[in-house]
Amino acid sequence: MDIEESDSDIEDVELKEYINEIYQSRVGDYTKCKTYDIVPNTVAIHPSGISSVAGTRHMRWLYTGGEDGEIRKYDFINSINGQSLLTQVQKHSFVETVTQNAVILSSWENDEYVTEEDDYLLEQYGSKRPKLSEKKDEKLSKKELKLEQEFNNEIQKQAEYLYRRKSPVYSLDIHSQAIFGLSGLKSGTINLWTLRHDEGTCHHNFREHNGIVSCIKLNADEKAFASGSWDKTVKLWDLNTGKAIQTYKEHKTQLSSIAYQPKNLAENDPISDTPIFMRPTEDSLLLTTSADGKTYLWDKRTDTPARSLILNDTKTPPWALSSCWGADGNMAYIGRRNSTIDEWDIKEGKLIRQLSLPKGSGPVYNVRCLPNGKQIICASNDNIRMWNLKENETVLDVEHILSNKLGVPQVPFIIIPGHHGGMVSDIFIDPTCRFMITASGNRGWEEKTTNICLFYTIKPIKN
Repeated sequence: MDIEESDSDIEDVELKEYINEIYQSRVGDYTKCKTYDIVPNTVAIHPSGISSVAGTRHMRWLYTGGEDGEIRKYDFINSINGQSLLTQVQKHSFVETVTQNAVILSSWENDEYVTEEDDYLLEQYGSKRPKLSEKKDEKLSKKELKLEQEFNNEIQKQAEYLYRRKSPVYSLDIHSQAIFGLSGLKSGTINLWTLRHDEGTCHHNFREHNGIVSCIKLNADEKAFASGSWDKTVKLWDLNTGKAIQTYKEHKTQLSSIAYQPKNLAENDPISDTPIFMRPTEDSLLLTTSADGKTYLWDKRTDTPARSLILNDTKTPPWALSSCWGADGNMAYIGRRNSTIDEWDIKEGKLIRQLSLPKGSGPVYNVRCLPNGKQIICASNDNIRMWNLKENETVLDVEHILSNKLGVPQVPFIIIPGHHGGMVSDIFIDPTCRFMITASGNRGWEEKTTNICLFYTIKPIKN
């Protein structure tokens, strides 16, 4: 007996096909477009520099880590939709497209929590204990009792001070669903915070680094993370045990950047039904860069570098504060102090070329790739630029593309308005590549800052 297909089944199939068509169209919009239109419209003004930025997968909340030791939480959706507007006086400080003020929800201090059981408390203050009578049965004199009481009071004061020692937020990363967050401290401690329940409560401290924790990055399944420090080491941590499972010691100076290798496929997010780009996998290599310019690739199964990306040219200043993967995970880009960006072929381990910014641009503080593989974002002291990676192609802005004007100068980049005259400490591009957030702070390297965080919208341009 044949069962006829109902109208509802036909409608469901047609609906699924329609949704899939829209989804594939979105994927094509961002991966096959000619360029992007990136425009700032919202600003979050901070009292001090911002060292790091992180957001949830669906950009419901955005978190910033400040040099004043505060972690701030913003309502990103209402901020980007213009719930709070800048005053006329405030607008004069920014480009004309920035008219909205970010909506802050809460904040808390990035404290270092020290327990009474920590050995170094006794090591640091135990040596000051006054010499008392060694006989157990002998009672202490009034002088000895006074010394003992003064010592106990001093220990209590020092313990209270150490228990709540505020530290700048040098690095920050957030769980995709805002379950927890990780922040790096000046002392080398990494705090694990709860974000959804008991917000701002520290539940665990990771203590193996001996210097500033300058970078933190969660892995693909968010059950482990990597950290880089000024103690010249990179560590892999297991969030289930709270212990370091691997330590890399190849770097000879401060760590400045870490990033997991992305895959070259769009991943469907079942919650928002939107494509997510440049997500890492469980087998992703780890890209690490130190301030001396040396970059290494690491496989978590070994403690030696899988690949070394080191310049042999002694004339090139090696200093580097940022590196990133290409959209397909086959290339790596390293920003340097002499206004250049190195492009490396990962498979061959060879330097392909150096992209040179205009003279006077200053050091390249940050680099980030975009999902079409044709452009990268590079932030230097003077401006943020979108650089075209395809040779013999000119990057055009929206006006030139839409009006099809001729006679456009052959320039391999366009300037993204917003930042000017300060160090761009972090660039965060959301997984759907619809928004970009940039922050200005010195990350402990004594650079000039503007103390602002800008929110950008990203729109693909096909032709």
